[in-house]
Amino acid sequence: MKKILFALMITSLLSVSGYAQKYGYVYSEKIFKAIPEYEQALKSVESYAKQGQEHVKSLYEEAQKTYDGLRSVQSRLTQDQFEALAKASVEKEREATKYNEEFFGKDGKLAKYQQSLMKPIEDRVVAAVEAEASESGYDMIFDLSVVKFTVYQSPTLDLTEKVIARLGIE
Repeated sequence: MKKILFALMITSLLSVSGYAQKYGYVYSEKIFKAIPEYEQALKSVESYAKQGQEHVKSLYEEAQKTYDGLRSVQSRLTQDQFEALAKASVEKEREATKYNEEFFGKDGKLAKYQQSLMKPIEDRVVAAVEAEASESGYDMIFDLSVVKFTVYQSPTLDLTEKVIARLGIE
């Protein structure tokens, strides 16, 4: 009986080891920094964001000037004039807030612009990682740029340089 149990344990251990999975990892941050188009895209997004921020700032400044002007002449205005100018001031502030949301919001112009520049680059990197995994028989590849804590990772499992080479970047 002991021999049968021992034989079953050995058989099960051997069968489990036959299904061992192969893992690897990359540092996507390093891969992206190696791509010249990525750095150009980041600069372009930064410039576009700066333009948007300047426009939002000018809209808020204009609203503030309208409000300050209203306060300075408030005593010389009729109630109807005051209400009309107050309404204009509030409307300018709403316009600034609306533009800010349309530009910097979750699905705003900046996010769409960034996506249009970054998506093709991200797709290239993902395709290169998938190709490396497929050709080398990896079952799973982790991105250690995202994982902020690992206890141990073997340098032999780092596929970052292989992916960079696959992208044709030196």
